[in-house]
Amino acid sequence: MSGGAAPSWRDFSADGAVAVVAGTCAMVSFGSAYGGQRYLLVGVIGLVAGAGVAVVGVRRRVHPLTVVALALLAYFVLGGPLVAPSESIVRVAPSPSGVHVLAAAAVTGWSGLLDTSPVIGDAGHLLAVPLLCGVLCGSITVLLASRFHRGPLAMVPPFALLALGIVFGTAAQPSWLFLDAGLAALLLGWAAWRARAARPDGIASTARNRPVVGASLLVASASLGLVIGPVLPGSSSHLRYVLRDHVPPPFDVHAYPSPLASYRHYILPTQEGGSPLFQVSGAPTGSYLRIATMDAYDGIVFEVAPGSPGSSTSGDFATVGNPVSSVPCQSQCALATVHVKLLHYQSVWLPDVGVVRSVSFAGVGDQALRNAFRYNTSTDAAVVSTGIDAPQSYTVVASVPELPPASAMATAQAVQVSLPELTGVPAVVQAKARTITAGKSGAFAEAAALSDWLHSNGAYSDGTSTSPPSLPGHSAFRIAQFLTGQPVGDAEQYAAAMDLMARSLGLPARVVLGVPLRSGTHTYLGKDVTAWVEVDFAGVGWYPFFPTAPVSATTRSNPPPPAPSSSQQAQYQPPASNRPGSGVVPANASAASLGHPHHRSLVHDIWVVVSDVLVAVAVAMALAGPWLVVMWLKSRRRRRRRTAPSVVARIEGGWAEVVDRARDVGRPPPFSATRRQAAAVVGGSSRRIADLADRASFGPGEPEAGEAEAVWANVDAVLAELEHGLPWWVRLRAKVDPRSLFDNGTVGSHPIRRERRADR
Repeated sequence: MSGGAAPSWRDFSADGAVAVVAGTCAMVSFGSAYGGQRYLLVGVIGLVAGAGVAVVGVRRRVHPLTVVALALLAYFVLGGPLVAPSESIVRVAPSPSGVHVLAAAAVTGWSGLLDTSPVIGDAGHLLAVPLLCGVLCGSITVLLASRFHRGPLAMVPPFALLALGIVFGTAAQPSWLFLDAGLAALLLGWAAWRARAARPDGIASTARNRPVVGASLLVASASLGLVIGPVLPGSSSHLRYVLRDHVPPPFDVHAYPSPLASYRHYILPTQEGGSPLFQVSGAPTGSYLRIATMDAYDGIVFEVAPGSPGSSTSGDFATVGNPVSSVPCQSQCALATVHVKLLHYQSVWLPDVGVVRSVSFAGVGDQALRNAFRYNTSTDAAVVSTGIDAPQSYTVVASVPELPPASAMATAQAVQVSLPELTGVPAVVQAKARTITAGKSGAFAEAAALSDWLHSNGAYSDGTSTSPPSLPGHSAFRIAQFLTGQPVGDAEQYAAAMDLMARSLGLPARVVLGVPLRSGTHTYLGKDVTAWVEVDFAGVGWYPFFPTAPVSATTRSNPPPPAPSSSQQAQYQPPASNRPGSGVVPANASAASLGHPHHRSLVHDIWVVVSDVLVAVAVAMALAGPWLVVMWLKSRRRRRRRTAPSVVARIEGGWAEVVDRARDVGRPPPFSATRRQAAAVVGGSSRRIADLADRASFGPGEPEAGEAEAVWANVDAVLAELEHGLPWWVRLRAKVDPRSLFDNGTVGSHPIRRERRADR
């Protein structure tokens, strides 16, 4: 492109190619969050589409707002097969539900990036973010390059895309710095080329050594940056500030009661043996179906930790992609594909197995369940934030630890794990733990001693009429009563008591609610649900202990347990079956009685409707916004013409309004025509307006104010004549056609007009 020549297709294509290459370099910055290469492929497709639309639009002199609107239209068209194929017609063509998903992802996808634990992959339609960024970056870069020929402003979109990828990424140190250097070199070279091409013909630099000087300056600047950069404030190579580190998790698991407090709800059903809860196949023998993991105790219940600074993160459930967890097994693991069918089970807690690598739901609403799936990589527990109603089937691919036998654990050492501080623990817990473990050496020996003592010396009771008296719950009062004399209770009390005793000895322990599994296909009843304790050992991981006494174990001749005092009643936990939202619902419970705060309340239903309306409005504004802006600009132009300060300007503005509308409806007069010649093309009563405009521009004296009013009255009549008989879509197109906003002159104007009027 030379300074004296108009831009050609070659010049515009070069701008588009640079926009795609620069945008690709910047798009790599999203890799720390997304992982893999699919996000990059989607982003590059968006860059090519956005740049292509802009190149064609600029070449054909389409208004920039229209170009951006067409680029957004490309986002919705490409988003079907690339982002939301399951919501598209034959997985390709856009559908109303697909447009809704893409519009919502364009707005909420940014928070989804922060809520989802890396690696994100294609989870939750979040690939919409790189597609949208690519479309906008490609189109805006080309538009800025075409409007500002020297180039610096056109460098802003790629660098902005690079910054977005960094702040929405992770704190991990990047491995793509060479791409950033390439991006900077590419954009600087492009800007230099455009600045040189924008010079007027005949003006050039006389310095023949200019490239050498420029290269030397770049080398010197890079060297200086490498030396001084690391010592500047805030430039630590070990510290990286990203938004992800400052955004709390959106799902609050503490809105739901403790799963352990609901234990008797599983084992005390209306029918013998309990309701059939799960049907599991493909699980290896010795594995466990984990419902929930709890490591915090406040003197009332065991629950997941609140995730406060310096505490455990067991309460942090994040949206995850594929793989669900990248945490390696500490011991030998076997990869297993486990199929789970929930029968009479309704809860936010989703049972899983081992370290989950992937999860897929089957049936109606599978994508919605996958989007609501959240996982905790530190406890390997899972939830579905919207709740899950049986029956529902899903498949889990997991790494199942193959734990060594107890005989090989004699020398195992406990791991120092950050666990929340326990509160409200009765004094009898530590005293009993020291008595039981007296003479034991080593972490595993102490944990095994606690489990064996409870298992051998306790009695089983679920508090039914056929069992010895046993209060439910695991509050401080209940645990103190449990450890005074012979322990009597069920898995809830045994697991809670062992965990508290193990923690009092400094062992990293946590309580797990779930089901021990057998190989093959089995249906598990409520009575199969139990609670156990896990202790973390170096080189092994979390090792399970089952302290609950066997059902056949009976009590010795002891007096019945005392009733709680008035002060202790505040800590007493009622049976879970009497508490709403306890996490598991009997077979005859209706969906309306679940009480899940995320999707059962009237407030939530109202919010769902409001959010859908807002998304629909956002989509409508995104599609109609450019056209509304064009209509507003035309209305403002008309108002300014009609209220111009001088009478001559108002009359000339009336004629300009007629010419612009004629162009909009497809009857443009030649630009070189006089006003009378143009009026002959426009037709109707436009001749009178042309004569008045000529007299105002070239005649003697100043026209009267009434003449301007007469002109504008005739303008309205001419405009009505121009649109009379035209189809509605032609009239609509004329209102939103932006071309008349950017013409360089008005038909019938003459360059000597101002001089003549100045002479008068």
